[in-house]
Amino acid sequence: MDHDAFCALHATTSRRLWAYVCAATGDADAADELTQEAYVRMLALHDVKDMTQAHQENYLFRLTTNLIRDRYRRAKRIVPLPSAHLLSVSEGSRLAERELVEKTLVQLRPVDRELLWLAYAEGATHQEIGTATGYKAQSVRPLLHKAKTRAREILRSLLASTNARTP
Repeated sequence: MDHDAFCALHATTSRRLWAYVCAATGDADAADELTQEAYVRMLALHDVKDMTQAHQENYLFRLTTNLIRDRYRRAKRIVPLPSAHLLSVSEGSRLAERELVEKTLVQLRPVDRELLWLAYAEGATHQEIGTATGYKAQSVRPLLHKAKTRAREILRSLLASTNARTP
């Protein structure tokens, strides 16, 4: 990959890729590290120059997903969401809503968080999600449905416990 092609790829993907890794790991430092590692590995590939820009982006996200999974395997723990200073939080009830969403997402499996992030934060299509995660495109819809159902159940439980505590 030549310098100009890499610069173009980096310019179009760096923010989205970093946000994706940060959301998946819950750690800004890990996001910096894994994002950099993904670009280094992308540069090491010999056949990248033969890929279209869209294919390069999909490959980069797939490579990053694998790096995140490797990190989870090594750590053998669920990584929390980003700390509050990384999230843009408004005042009042929005803060309470945001906290409920954070608590819900923390309790989800990493794969569910990953799918929901790609679909709703990144706006990725089922095909793009499949490419990034390694699932078949036709499997993404039911997996997203299950992830949303799990999130809904967790949120209802949190709301019930919150309402039980309020007089």
